[in-house]
Amino acid sequence: MSSSVTSNGSRVISKDYTLVDQPLSSNQGEGNHMQVHVPIRINVTLEIMPITTQNGLSKPTIHPPQEQVHESLDGFEVEDDVLERTINYSGREGYRPDFLDTDEQFHVPLPKLSAVLEKDAAIVSTPTNGSISHELKYMHFSVVMNRRRRMPFFTAVNIDGRQLRRIPRSDKWFKDPRINQQAQFGNELYANNDLDRGHMVRRLDPVWGTVEEATIANDDTFHYTNSCPQHKDLNQRTWNDLEDYILDNADAHDFKVSVFTGPVFRADDIPYRSARIPREFWKVAVLINNQTKKLSATAYLLSQADMINNLEFVYGAYRTYQISIAQVEALTDLDFGDLREFDPIGSGINESVDIRIVERPQNIIF
Repeated sequence: MSSSVTSNGSRVISKDYTLVDQPLSSNQGEGNHMQVHVPIRINVTLEIMPITTQNGLSKPTIHPPQEQVHESLDGFEVEDDVLERTINYSGREGYRPDFLDTDEQFHVPLPKLSAVLEKDAAIVSTPTNGSISHELKYMHFSVVMNRRRRMPFFTAVNIDGRQLRRIPRSDKWFKDPRINQQAQFGNELYANNDLDRGHMVRRLDPVWGTVEEATIANDDTFHYTNSCPQHKDLNQRTWNDLEDYILDNADAHDFKVSVFTGPVFRADDIPYRSARIPREFWKVAVLINNQTKKLSATAYLLSQADMINNLEFVYGAYRTYQISIAQVEALTDLDFGDLREFDPIGSGINESVDIRIVERPQNIIF
């Protein structure tokens, strides 16, 4: 028996089987019958593909990338490392509006796109009910993509603080086959520069539930659709830990919070390769306040306007601000509906709204 590994990672096992190990011979039998002995040898070759399944749910089948080179708009040649992924998304419920409470008064729907934004939204190729859909559903979160900017309009995640799990980081990034591949960036934007793939849904946030659900949610956050380009040295702890601040300090009912996140798209965002790099990001966190028994919706802005200078990335002041939901709507052209009425710092967009720098949990108004 021989064994070898092919270039695509599969294992080939080959073995010879001898059914009759005698030289050719014949015997005269009774009457007109003759027995003939012929040696027969059969070779069996099996190719075993590296496929993994877990508890009946499909897991990725990963093949090493072929040597494909793409030329970006600024002339840089970069190797495409987008791995092929075969996966069944049918079990992904995505973001749940009724996650905080089944009582309809506590339902928090996805923000609505304006008519202008909807024209630029990527269409999902497999909508659940046959109608046009823009929502990419993953485990415990959803994404709506801007096909022109090739980044999310927004992401939406449900976080259950009581069921969070620790799952090892994956760091294998994938494109989503459910939307046009040209509506999302791959590695061509991130090769040979100081840009990182910045998670919009923080990796830890949807990683809750059963071990199986948490593992799938962890892997799902590594879709390119859940990323925006950010400088590799970005270490804005206040922004990254904002969900923890809120869960630990806001007296959230059942330790549950729903969070929306996205970039601020501006016409004067700095062009780089085939992208325009956002300089600001926003976040809206919604929970049920245990004291008031009402929704509480707070909004935040991360500004990196001083970080980018032409095609060079320069670090300057990078701060998190608490702003009003109405101001997020004005910056993004999204409609959060009645949520602005549950904003503790006001429902307007006038200049008198108290904009606060958030450096510690005590700075947040709930």
